[in-house]
Amino acid sequence: RALNALSAGNRTIVHEVEENALLDAMCRVVVEKGGYACAAVSYAIADKDKGVVVKASAGNDHGYFASLTNVTWADDDAGQGSTISAVIRTSQRCVVRDIESEPRLQLWREALLRRGWRSKASFPLIVERQCIGALTLFTSNANAFDEAELALLDELADDLSFGISVIRDRERKNEIERIAEHAATHDLVADLPNLGWFLRHLGEQIQKARSAGEPLAVLFVHLPRLHELFEALGYEAGNQTIRVLAERLSLAHQMLHTVARVGFDDFAVALPHSDFDTASTVAKEFVGSLQIPLVTASSKIDMQVAFGISFFPGHGDSPDVLLRRAGIAARDAARKGLSFATYQGASDRESPARLEMAADLREAMEQRRLFLEYQPKLDLATKRVEAVEALLRWRRSDGTIVPPVQFVPIAEHTGLIRQLTEQVLEMAIRQQRQWLEAGNRLPIAVNLSARNLYDPRLLGRFEGLLTTWGVPAELIEFEVTESALMEEPAVAKALIASLRAKGCRIYIDDFGTGYSSLNYLVGLPFHALKIDRSFVIQMKHSPQARAVVESVISMAHALELRVIAEGVEDQQELDELRQMNCDEAQGYFIARPMDAAAVVAFAHKGRTA
Repeated sequence: RALNALSAGNRTIVHEVEENALLDAMCRVVVEKGGYACAAVSYAIADKDKGVVVKASAGNDHGYFASLTNVTWADDDAGQGSTISAVIRTSQRCVVRDIESEPRLQLWREALLRRGWRSKASFPLIVERQCIGALTLFTSNANAFDEAELALLDELADDLSFGISVIRDRERKNEIERIAEHAATHDLVADLPNLGWFLRHLGEQIQKARSAGEPLAVLFVHLPRLHELFEALGYEAGNQTIRVLAERLSLAHQMLHTVARVGFDDFAVALPHSDFDTASTVAKEFVGSLQIPLVTASSKIDMQVAFGISFFPGHGDSPDVLLRRAGIAARDAARKGLSFATYQGASDRESPARLEMAADLREAMEQRRLFLEYQPKLDLATKRVEAVEALLRWRRSDGTIVPPVQFVPIAEHTGLIRQLTEQVLEMAIRQQRQWLEAGNRLPIAVNLSARNLYDPRLLGRFEGLLTTWGVPAELIEFEVTESALMEEPAVAKALIASLRAKGCRIYIDDFGTGYSSLNYLVGLPFHALKIDRSFVIQMKHSPQARAVVESVISMAHALELRVIAEGVEDQQELDELRQMNCDEAQGYFIARPMDAAAVVAFAHKGRTA
């Protein structure tokens, strides 16, 4: 009968995908196929009382298991008589061949004999090296369970333990992916969709509006004083304010399922089928709901809010343009003390400045006034610098430094990004040549934009530079953002596969700020994820942020990817990341960006520390 139970039990383990269903089915087949009088699975409760709960049973127990309210696995008088308790404490099987004469069963003997049970045996269920409970079998004949039968039942319990482990691993991975999926599309503080999600969503709405010949509005919500509020009240009070504002936005209008947090002090809403009258009506509703004072533990806050509106097709036909122009309108409204404003072409004061900066950038590229600084990536296990990230800098003729956040978007918009990336690659590869000649081997990571991923000349140009300077491909790494990957995934996949085949490591940059699908993690040959600094910064103040970081690390390791945390600013963050088994870290606390000589000196110092 044990062999029959083992055979039927193994078939059950293969087919069941939910833990409780597996336990029920296992008890059932043990009774029906094995011929045992009754079977039950009990789990230990890991609390101060050390209770035991019956999770599943089969066979007619006449209410026996429902009556077991005083069973514990504690090592005291109350926990001594039960075979289940003994198994949980010792992780060893416990057999009673004659219930009638077994002194340990004094508390339960009468109830057991009244049901016709004469022998019982409990077997440990070991999951992740811990005994979580027991499989218990009852027979109607005394002196049951010889050694051959017990050996088979040991195997049955081991197989059930394996089935439980597989299901729990699967559920854990599903939960990790669910958390990571949510983190990839949502702002942690507001729990609203983020910028990446909104741009994709807005693109879909534009396509629908274009096909239907209907208007569409983008409503931009700007909070001019939010930075001041954070400085005055502190981080947690500021985050609480954002959560309250997000809730009010979500409740303000039935169409607000499209609301997103698109910046530190900015929200946005896509309003399909909306002309000027509809959009301005919605904006006025928002003004009323968001200008109600916010009450905190220490004060009442009158929150200044400004709204901007742009329209498809009149103000643009792409998500980036419509969102940017709605933002320009919102900031114009804030400057003028208005509640809301519609985008006016003349108010796009950035346009002349952008054109002037583009011309200056082209001149700077021609005159070679761009240079690189390098920020180390620290291996948290070895405390060694494993690689550096190349960060582009622009020094104007007057000596002032233009931050990349100002000129890189302009390069992308004007098409200069291709030449700009080629210059960065040339500078990085030339620097590698100098380091190699000096006996230094330190990989350099270069950032690629969406335009670069879809540039058919990039791979050939890269190969030519490697050949010219005699640098191995594995010393150049590439970082790409999630959003850049998703514009044309097939084209991006081909380029990344080619770079990886040459030996280059590929990183997903700013992980958690882009799009929702994680399929590319499996489909593309990445080496590592870089967790966006916004998650790292919030770990100390937000349990949700910490949970997201932990989940992303676990998910990445399950996919055999390394994890680099960006934006580490203090020892506490570094220690927490190390405890989470994060592989590498990068940030001002470790090292600020520095020139080539300084970063080599820093790397050597780290290797000897």
